Amino acid sequence: MIQENLTLKVDPNYVPEDNPDAVDDKLSVLVSATEDEVRRLITKSPSTSCSLDPVQTWPLKEYFTCLLPTITNIVNLSMSTGIVPTTMKSALVTPLLKTPSLDKDFMNSFHPISNLSFIYFKLTERFVLRRLIDHISSGNLHEQFQSAYKPNHSTETALTRIQIDILTVLDNKRRCAGPT
Repeated sequence: MIQENLTLKVDPNYVPEDNPDAVDDKLSVLVSATEDEVRRLITKSPSTSCSLDPVQTWPLKEYFTCLLPTITNIVNLSMSTGIVPTTMKSALVTPLLKTPSLDKDFMNSFHPISNLSFIYFKLTERFVLRRLIDHISSGNLHEQFQSAYKPNHSTETALTRIQIDILTVLDNKRRCAGPT
């Protein structure tokens, strides 16, 4: 009932008056990766591999100079087309026990850990993330109180912010909502 009422009242084309340019802040093109960027990212990456990788990471890192143009092209094709090849759409999912005290007989006691191909997914994902962060930063689109996916921010910084806000309200002798 509440969901239906909210859905009826929300205009999907609404743009707040204090930010009329919000619609123009679209990210329509991802800047291509350069061979130098790919080289640096491969060099800095850990040498772990997944059985889905056509080549293990350590020899790739040692001899990547001849493969660099091809790897860069693969990353750029995916970013420019927005397409992930069907052959690359697989992951090895390993169940990992959340905490040692949980019952191993219940599936809810486990986290699914997906191992992805380094060459395709991990590199492309890192470049898309970099481009997205660059876009958000250059357009000053950061949500002020967002903690997730921001450098130097975490759950701890979010909780610290909440604690500071509560203490500020209490210091000003105002009421503060909280658990009863």
